[in-house]
Formats: sequence, C-alpha cells, structure tokens
Amino acid sequence: MKIFERANEYYLQAQSAVSEDEKDGVDYSMSEEFKRKFAKYAPSTVSSMFGSTKRPTREHQSADVTVRDEEFETVIGGARLVLIGDVHELPILDMGIKPFEVKVSNWSTELSAEAHLESYINIYNYSKSTWEPLLEPWHMAIYASKVLLPKPKMMVEIVSREIAQLSISSRSVALLSQIAASITADVAPRSREQLAPYIIVNETGFDVEVWIDRDDELKSNKKIIPLGEKTSWEFEDWRTVRENLDTDNDSDVLGVRLLGSDYEAVRRISASAEGEELFALSPPVNGVHNRLVSDIKLGSDNVKTIRLRSTVTVRNHAEIAIAIKMVRNSGDTETELVIEPGEQKALPIDVVYHDKFKIKPQMETKFNWSNECLDWKTLMRGGIPLQCSSIGSGELSSYFFQAEAQYLETEPLAKIYPHLTVVVSAPLEIENLLPFDFNFRLYDKTTKRDWNGTVAKGKSSFIQVVTLQSLLLLSVEPLGCGFGKSEFAIINTLKETGFKREISTSVKNENGQTVKLRMYYPKNQASKTSLKVVIYSPYVILNRTGQNLQIKENSRYSQVVSIGSQGEEKTPHIFSFDKDGDHLERALAKLGESQWSTPLSFDAIGQVTGMAVQIPGKNSEKNFGVSIAEGEGKYNLTKVITFAPRYVMRNCLEEPLLIAENGSAKQFQIGQGELFPLYNLRRSDQKTMILKFAREGRSWSSPFAINDIGQIFLKAQKESAGQVLLKVNIITENATIFVQIENANNAWPFSIRNFTDSEFYLYQSNPNINLNGEIVKKDVDYKPIYYKVPAKSVMPYSYDYPNAVVKEVVIRSHGRERSINLAEIGNLKPFRLPQTSDQEQAIVDLNVVADGPTQSLVITKYDPSLSMYKLQEGNSSTASVSQLQFEVTEKDENYYTKIFTRFEGFGISFINNRSQELCYLTLRGVELRYNESDLYQNLSMKLKWIQLDNQLYGGIFPIIVYPTLVPKSGKEMNNHPSFSASVCKVKDESHGVLFIKYATILLQEMSIEVDEDFLFALLDFAKFPGASWNTEVMDRLCDENLEIPEPKKLSEASDIYFEALHLQPALTNLSFVRTERVNAEDRSTSQNTLMFFVNMLTMAIGNINDAPIKLNALFIENIRVPIPILMESILTHYGQSFFYQLHKILGSADFLGNPVGLFNNLSSGVLDIFYEPYQGFVINDRPQEIGIGIAKGGLSFIKKSVFGFSDSFAKVTGSLAKGLSVATMDRKFQEKRRLNQRRNRPKHALYGFTSGANSFFDSISSGVTGIAQAPIEGATKEGAGGFFKGLGKGVIGFPTKTAIGIFDLASNVSEGIRNTTTVFDADGLEKVRLPRYISYDNVIRPYSAREAQGQFWLKLIDGGSFFNENYVAHLVMPGEEKAVLVTFKKIILFEMSSVKTSWVISLSNVKSISLETTGISLILNNKKGPFLPIPEKKSRLFLYNKMRIAVEKYNSTCQVEL
Repeated sequence: MKIFERANEYYLQAQSAVSEDEKDGVDYSMSEEFKRKFAKYAPSTVSSMFGSTKRPTREHQSADVTVRDEEFETVIGGARLVLIGDVHELPILDMGIKPFEVKVSNWSTELSAEAHLESYINIYNYSKSTWEPLLEPWHMAIYASKVLLPKPKMMVEIVSREIAQLSISSRSVALLSQIAASITADVAPRSREQLAPYIIVNETGFDVEVWIDRDDELKSNKKIIPLGEKTSWEFEDWRTVRENLDTDNDSDVLGVRLLGSDYEAVRRISASAEGEELFALSPPVNGVHNRLVSDIKLGSDNVKTIRLRSTVTVRNHAEIAIAIKMVRNSGDTETELVIEPGEQKALPIDVVYHDKFKIKPQMETKFNWSNECLDWKTLMRGGIPLQCSSIGSGELSSYFFQAEAQYLETEPLAKIYPHLTVVVSAPLEIENLLPFDFNFRLYDKTTKRDWNGTVAKGKSSFIQVVTLQSLLLLSVEPLGCGFGKSEFAIINTLKETGFKREISTSVKNENGQTVKLRMYYPKNQASKTSLKVVIYSPYVILNRTGQNLQIKENSRYSQVVSIGSQGEEKTPHIFSFDKDGDHLERALAKLGESQWSTPLSFDAIGQVTGMAVQIPGKNSEKNFGVSIAEGEGKYNLTKVITFAPRYVMRNCLEEPLLIAENGSAKQFQIGQGELFPLYNLRRSDQKTMILKFAREGRSWSSPFAINDIGQIFLKAQKESAGQVLLKVNIITENATIFVQIENANNAWPFSIRNFTDSEFYLYQSNPNINLNGEIVKKDVDYKPIYYKVPAKSVMPYSYDYPNAVVKEVVIRSHGRERSINLAEIGNLKPFRLPQTSDQEQAIVDLNVVADGPTQSLVITKYDPSLSMYKLQEGNSSTASVSQLQFEVTEKDENYYTKIFTRFEGFGISFINNRSQELCYLTLRGVELRYNESDLYQNLSMKLKWIQLDNQLYGGIFPIIVYPTLVPKSGKEMNNHPSFSASVCKVKDESHGVLFIKYATILLQEMSIEVDEDFLFALLDFAKFPGASWNTEVMDRLCDENLEIPEPKKLSEASDIYFEALHLQPALTNLSFVRTERVNAEDRSTSQNTLMFFVNMLTMAIGNINDAPIKLNALFIENIRVPIPILMESILTHYGQSFFYQLHKILGSADFLGNPVGLFNNLSSGVLDIFYEPYQGFVINDRPQEIGIGIAKGGLSFIKKSVFGFSDSFAKVTGSLAKGLSVATMDRKFQEKRRLNQRRNRPKHALYGFTSGANSFFDSISSGVTGIAQAPIEGATKEGAGGFFKGLGKGVIGFPTKTAIGIFDLASNVSEGIRNTTTVFDADGLEKVRLPRYISYDNVIRPYSAREAQGQFWLKLIDGGSFFNENYVAHLVMPGEEKAVLVTFKKIILFEMSSVKTSWVISLSNVKSISLETTGISLILNNKKGPFLPIPEKKSRLFLYNKMRIAVEKYNSTCQVEL
C-alpha cells in the first residue's frame, strides 16, 4: 500500500506542475468553475468578457471497411486471489473463479458476448487452523450486447439463477474487520521472523522436551522447555505455508516427554484446534494414571498458546496475591506457588490426585497457612471457607478466602479423577457505582462483630474479614451530598434463618428526601459462592440550567427535591421513585418560579424532550430540555437525567449584542463570546428573536426563528459601517438548541447576476402568507424593500425577512413580475418582457446556479438553441411576446448504456461462537439497474423478499422478520418489492453541485417477532472476538462539569442538491415475548446500538404483540446540504420518532415534547405525512415513469398522488393489538396470536415443541390498566369505535384477566396455535431451510440438507427426549419408513412418520459393532443386539464409519481406568 501511495503522490505533483504552466494570464474576477457553467447559457457574453481560446483539432479520414462476421472463443483456466496476513504469514482469504469460457462475436458491428463464471470465497479459521466457506461455489452469467442503429446502445446483463450462500461467523466478521483495518491503518509492517504462530507454556511440574511428531523415527525441531517457561513455536516455515496454501492440520502434532519422571512420552498431541485435550500418562502411579492436558487458546493477535499442564488449575479472584503449598501424605513440601490477582496457574501433575494443598495471602503482614487443607474430593462437594490467622495475634485478626471448584458435571472422568479449576476469591466484594464515595458499616450478626470502611466512587472493596457462614448486614453513608447513613440491609443470609437478601436500602438527607439505593448481586459465573454487592442509584439528575430545579413524584404526598442552581450545588443528585422498578412512575419538574411540568418519564432512554412550563400569572414560560441516557460501561444500571436550557444564544462577534424577543420590550445584552441561556420567553409555538448591535446599533434586525435548525442570514444596521451581514447557525446538542451569531464576512448566500440589457427590480414577497395566499401570521409588518439590478451588473443578496412562511423573491421588469424560489437550482421557465414606450419586447432565460456557497440567479438573453424551453409550434412571428407559450423539449429516449443485474438472491447464515446457526437471512430477487441517457444517470435497486429465520432450536417465533402484507407471489413481489431505492442524477454539470433530480427509498410494512432468548443470543453473536472496532468500554456515569455544554463543530463537506428527496413511510409491527429464562439485569456493558435496543425491550412489563411503529414519509424539496448534515438531520428526525413510539409501547413515555424544525432552513418545503407503504412508489428504470420530467414543477404530480390518498390520521388497521400487554405475566395468558386473513403469518406449528406453551393476548395501547382514556381516534371507519363503546368503561374497570378473556373472544381464538389444523396455517410462511448442522469438530462446512434433516429429527424424536444429544449421522432404512440415527452416546431406530423410537441403545451397553455382507450387527454386553439390514454397500460403509467415529469419541471421554 505504501508503494502505491508514494507513486500516487508523485503523479499528483507532476499533474499540478503541468496545470501551473497553463494558469498564466487567467482573470480571477469570477471562479473558473462559474465561467464554465455560465458559458452554457451565454457563450457570447463569456467570450466577450474573458476572451476565448480555440483548441486545434485534428481531422481524420475515414476508410470504408465492411466486416462480415467475427468470432472469438477462449477458455481461461480460472483465477485465484489469496490474501496473506502480516502476522506469521498465514493465509486469510482465498478467492477464486473456476475455469470458464468467454465467447465474443461481431465486436465491430453488433457486439454479442457471454461468459459463465463459478466463484467461491474461503476464509481461514485461525481457531481451528482450517479453511471455511465464506461464499459457497456460485454460478453467474454475464451477457453483453451492442447495437449501432438507430443510435449506439450498450446493454450488459449479469444474471444468476441460484441463491448465493454465505456463511458468516463471529470469528469471520472479526477477521474481515482486521483485514480492512490493516489495509487502512498507517502501521509499519513487522518483520516476518518476529512472530511465530504458536507459544508453548510449560506448567506440568517438570521440565519438558517437545518435538514435531510426524513420523516415528524423526524428532524434528526438538526443544527443552524448563518448568514455568515458554517458547515460540512453528510447525512449518511460513514460506512453505504460503506457497502451497493447503495447511495440513494432521501434520501440526507435538510429542512431549516429561523430563525427570518415569512417564513415557506422549505422542500425537494435535495443535490445530482450540480447546482442551487430555492424555493418560503411563505407567500408573499407585494404580492411578495421571493426566496431561494440552490447553490451546487463540489470542487476539491470532497467536495460539499451548499450555501443557495438569488437570487442576487455581484461579485467583481476590485482590491480593496468594501463595499455595502442597501438603503431601509424607509431610509438607517446600514448593510454593504464588498466583497474582486475576492469574490462573496449574498444580504439578504428580500431586493433583493424592495430595492436598493450603493457601495464605502473600502480603507484608504475615499470616499463617489456612487452617483447612484442600483436596479435590472435598472441593467437589461445594464451596469451602478458608481462614488464615495472623502470626502472633491469636484469633483476633483473620484473613478469610472462599474456595470453590468449577468442573463439567456431565464429564464421566470428573467423578474419578480431578479435572477442575479452583477459584479462590474474597468472601465479599462491595462495589460503589454512586456518583460519590461512601462509608460503609458491615455487621456480622452471627459473631456480633462489625467493621467500617470507605469505598471510593467507581471502585470495589474486597472484604476478607468475614465469612459467608454468617448473617451479614450492610449500611452505607454517601459522602459530601447531604445524605445520612442508611438503615442496615441484609446482604447474606443463612438458609435456616428464613431471611431474604434485600435489594434496596434507603438513605435520607437533611431536607427529608428519601432515596432508595439499589443493591444488585451479579450472578458471577466464575464463583457461585463468593458474594458481590453492587450499590447504585436508579437515577442520577444533573442540573445544568443555572436555575433552581425542583423535582417531585407524580403523587399526592410526595416529597419535593430541590436541586440548587450553580453556586449553591454543582454535584450530581441521586433520585429514586417510591415504587421501585415501576416504569409507569412519572416525575414533575419545576424551574425557578414556574408551575409544575407535565408528568415526565425518567425511563425513556435515548429520548430528548423540549419542555415549556408556564410561569403563573404571566404570559411567559420556562423552556428547558430533558435528555435521558444510561451510564456507560459498568454504570449502565443507572439512568442519567440531564436538565439543560432549551435555548442558548452565543455571541461569536467581537462586540456585544442586544437581543429581544419579537414583540417584547425586554432586552438582554450578550457580551463578546458569551453563552446566554434564554428563559422567560413568551408562550408561543414559534420562538422568534430580534437583535441589534449594543454599540452604534441603528435599528432592530428582522425577526428570526430559533426552533429551525440550519443557517440564517440577517442584515443588521450600524452607525459607522452601514449594513452588516450576520450569519446565525442553529444547531442542537442533546436537548439544547444553540443559536450562534457570527459575522458572515460578506459571504452572501445569494447573488443576482444580470447579463441582459434590461434593468430589473427585486423584492421579497410577503413573509406572512402561505402557498395558498392566506395570511397565517402577523409577526412582522410587511413593507417590500426594492433593489435595483442594472443591466450587465451583479448584486449580492440575502432575504430581508428570513422568517418568511414561503421564501420567494419577485423580479420586475417592463411592468411585469415573476416569483422565483432561489432554493430551486436549475433552468427555470423563460420570462417574457412586453414592449413598453421606451423598451423593446424581450425574452430572458432564468437559471439558478450554485457557485461555491453562493446560489446565483443568472439572467441571460433567451437563446432557443441553448434553452431546454422552446417556443410552442404555431406561434406566428407577428405575435407579441406576452402571448408566446413555452414547452419543454425533453427528448430523453437515447438510453445508450444499460446494466441490469438480476440475482436469484442471497442466503446468509449467521453462526455464533457456540457453533450453532443463529439465524438465516434470505434476500430474494435482487435487482440492480443502471442506465444512462443524454440527460440522466439512473440507479435503482430492488429486493423482492426479505425474511430472517430464527434457526435456534426451541425459539418461540420461527420467523423474526418478514413482510407483513405482500403475498409471496411473483407478481406482487415484483410490484411491491420488500425494499426498493432509486436515485436519478442530472448529467448537466453546469449547475455547480451534484444535482439529484429525485431520490427515493421504500421499505414495505414488516413484522418483527423476537423472543428474549434470541435477543440475548444475537447480542452474544455481536461480541466479535478480536474485531478491529472492539475498543475498551469507558466506565463513566456522568460529566463532572455541570456548566452549559459547548456545541460540537459543524462538519465540513461538499454540498449535494436534491430537487426532491422522498423517504417513503415505514411501518413495523413489533412482537416481543419475555421467556423468563434470562435475568434482564445481567446486562453486559457493551456500548453498541443492539444492546441499547435489548435493554429497552427487556424493560417491557409483559409481552408486546403486533405493536405498530410508524415512521412518516419525508418529502423534501430543493434541499442543498452536505451529506453528513443531511444524514444527521434524518437520523435525528426518525430516531426521536422511533424511540418515542417504542417507549410509548413500553409504557415509559407519554409525549414527544416540542419538536425541532430540522429541514425548514435547509430546504424550500417539507411534507411529513403517513400513507401505507403498500401504496409507495417503485421506479424501475427512469423517473419519467412516475411523471417526473426535467422541467420544474413536475413534482407536483407526485405530491398530489402520494398525499391525495393518505389521511393525515394514520388508519387504525387492527382494532385491538396496539400496545403493551401490561396485564399479567401468567403463562396461561401469554398473548394469543391474532388471526387475520390478509396478513402473512409464519407457520408456528413448524416445530411441535416451540409455540405450544405460549398463547398470546392482545392489548390496547393505553393498557388495560383501569385508566379510562378516550377510545382510539380515527377508528370509526373500521367500526372499531362501536366495538369500544360497546365494551366501554366496563372493560377498563374489569380485573385484568377478565378483560383479556373478552379480547380472546373478540379475536375469535379458542385454542393455542399448536393446533396445526387452524385455517391460516395452511398457507402460512415457512422457514426457508432447516437449521444448519455443524460437525462435532466445530468446523463450518458447506450446508448439507441431509445432515440438517437428521439433526432436526434428533431434536424432535419422542417429543424432544434427545434434544441435548449431539447428532453424528443417520441413514434411512430400506422401505423408507424407519431411519437409524447415531449420536455420540446412543444409536436410535425411529419411525419417520410419527418421529417415535422403535429402540434406543446406549453406547455404554455396546460390546462391539460388526460389518456384515447385508448389514450391521450390534453386539451388546450381555446379549445379542439388533441387526440393521442395509443391502447397499456404500450406505453400509457410510453408517459403519460414522458409528466408528461415535464410538472412538465416546471411548476417549470415558477412559476411566485407574
């Protein structure tokens, strides 16, 4: 890459040198770019103004040659590209195309060419040292044709009639991210000799000798590794690996000899795959075979560490180092093992079975060895407390540890030989996640002793003076925040006492406020017996307003909490509701002297709300913003609520300003560089301000709105300087809107360039009227301000009334007027100027062109040969100018390039770290079309069908994402593809910006059905090990600084202009089921968006069934903006709407607050409205299909047709399912699925055991909570209104279950969905394929439908009796009624139709398996077993070999001889 970059640099230098020579003598009065654009409209003017140059042309003589026929055929032997990693030179990616033919004919005339390719991509799995398929072999064909007459045309078609199968695992995503990062990162390449692919660590208790063990005679690369040392290792020279690419797993084997022992050498230790492998050592010691473990782990740098050790390791989970001493039967030994905190070390091989060991803390204060001796048999019975007394001080001071064994309970060996990890930890750990330090007092009720201590904020304290055999109580006292000590709370109980652990403890401050601090006990999988207590506040409130903030619960007798303004108190404030963990709780806020606000939810994570609260007795209000976030990292249990000013003015000028609200006499002065929050504004939806200079200010500026994001230009008058142009940047940061006022330095937003002989007058139209001519506001007295634009002159311009409803200017000449929208870039309709007494009649061409940041209205003489507008036919030469009509000449039939890509689809299989297929994404009917004509370049895309299947066995919902309405039929999928997008670019570059005529995007109505298990599995998948973007998560609760925050800088990028940007509406029906298997508070500290979504959904009180989330269509006209700013605005617009609706469904939000105008200042018009996505537009080839022409005004057709049939009220389609089931978590009442004929429905009965336990219920959005809210508006057309009136208040008053019972009747559902005979199941949607089978060695191989079927049967046999068995193989028996299935523990014969077993034989009962001429015979330990008749030899051998693999694997796990 470096060489390439260097060459590119030299090339650019040479190019710039050439262009320097050409630049001499250029007139810089106008930009070169502008002259080039302008030359198109007035070439004569440009040549007279700037001079013209002619380039010499070379004439070619054409020769007449007639070509009859041409043909060319070639066979190419394929192509291959291999990426080699820079770390130890192992390959990463192997991409190839198999041998293919290319046929070309008649390339001089009517070209015709075709090629058929088969491609594949493999990715290297470092964990298993083997290749895995990323893209399975995939066929596609390329056809090209060219036509010369009537006009040259080129057509390319790329077609594939089979689905491309991709397999993506967590590890492959991580590896691909590393490739991308290493190509782009500027890191010096490392030497190839620096890193070996393996490191061998010796923890056996002996010195060891290792070698490469490929054949009996040769011991190559022999090395001695002393005890406790490590060495680098490689099996092959990197050059060999690179040259042949076929990394041979079988050759990566080690031989090991334990020096100084009687044990024989251990042979054939495989180093290819991660994991543990055990080897029995011979000869036995005292009748017991000791074991050697080869433990292989892959590091984040893709280097494998091979630890040679015993079967027992000790892990130190305490905060200090520990020492271990072996106690032999013969007496103590001198050997001590020191293990640092967080480390894990193995005990010597020859002591793990027979001997015991003791522990003591390794610290300056001397302690005795533990009173208790540990041995493996005692440890397996449960956790053991260890007591180490201090030397010389008797029993008064003791150091306690907790020791516990972790082992695999299902492993047969573990019961007779130690194979475990001993975890040594402090008995108790207290973690402080409050924003303050705290003192704690710990009381041991059993021994009647207590201890005091302090824990700093964000830190943990390990308590080693208590044992968990006592009843422990804890009291905390937060420091420096006015809160006293909490009452004692029970944190550790004994079974016999009958007490329970408490999950909260209350603290009180001097003002009487009580806060319930939460106590959370993480389920620490590493050690079940030690105890960790995390203390946190449910909410932390930050007051950044600079005013006195008061907060209270929305209940009658609640306590008011006062959070002082700056100066009084600048610390975060802890807060809790009286009812713990109820997401329907609300708070009220009050700022300064205002009234109490509307009820606020503190649980709506991610929501940013603008609040306006009235001041009693005045027509003014306090405006403030509330933003709700989670703490970062380990603080994510706390919600941080920030109160900040809603509006902040910032003076970036070098002199003070006076500002006032429009219509108010009250003025404020803002000093140079000062930030000034605006409070006490008048009560109105649109906040408008005026300003003037504090010194020498002549008059107030025009009013400008501070709710609309973007840029505004203002003219301010100054005594000494006359008119000064100011630029107002309005940007948002969280819930605050920043209004920055700066000097525009004469960079005017518009310019009027008159190149004609006529004189023009210009003024802004009435700012108070809308498009229909109605007066809609009266905040400014309108007096038109006229500007004269003489002939052949240029005038800079900015709007006089920036707060206009419709921003248009009127130009006037020859007594005629014309309104012009300066935001509308492009060729406008010509303007006819009639004859007057002193002026001749004329026609002028009008063009709006971008010239850098300035938008110019260019007025030139009308030239029919250059303008796209032509005089209509039949206009006589004698007709006066005023009667002339113009028409657009749009001859855009010459589409000379067409590229059409049509793929059957993509199937993407996602595989998690546990080697299970998580989900399978199907994208069917993928079409990409590109065509180019004289006027346009069009690109459009279609995805006809999107479906995401849940491939985890036992999932409640078989299909996670699918289109709700569009039937899976060819015609419907073509007309209403699941996803479509198109963009149409105008090729004419004279407009000065990238000109997009029309861009649209449409997603059909989708259903998303997720259960909690799948969400957590998805989250687990998303933690890609070693991915380049995995950065350390910052643990941060909130900002230390409570000043008003500074806004971020606006991003700089080149502009893009959309004449129309049409984001079509989206509607998602969300269903979510709590499975009660996962503790929702055991949340990881991942900072990704997925985690955010999971946290929000798991807040749901019950289940969600078909809750609609609607995102309106956005139709924006004439928007010119840098892409980053456009993306940010769209994300803000939709993000707020999406999260608000989601929180509303979850019951944690009630209102959206005051929205911000995101597009008003960026564009000339915005429509934000909803219509059904099924009615959306799909463009196939070009914009003319939906009536968009090159001329202006063609968009009105779309607007009418889009918004004509859409009500502004969203239609209520279902009458009931509109919200959150706040009713009950009772299993029997878990939601009954609604039956609706016109919707797609997954076949829930696909798996007999999935959905039977779950019947669903529907609920209304307000919840059946007894809150009698108004019936849903707009439902009257559907007849739902009558239904609600009928049920009326009676239903709402009913107990929850009764209400649900009524809804069940209304839904007409009487049984659970498991009844396969229900009507809709007949044509329900099916999963695309069965879950993939991944072999026992965890290597991903191409998908096999046969193996997937076998695995599916295994999960189903006898109602899931063998669900946890691992499938090896199956064979359908002759007659095709029965099949035999082999697992690693059993051989099963079952009936295929009923999926019931005929017989089951455990491998532990099998004496031998013999291959006979007509079948396979099983001989059991005590009798003759069954005979499997298999006449076909190939099938017989297949099954016999698979049985052999199962038996070998079974035997290796059951080597129980001692």
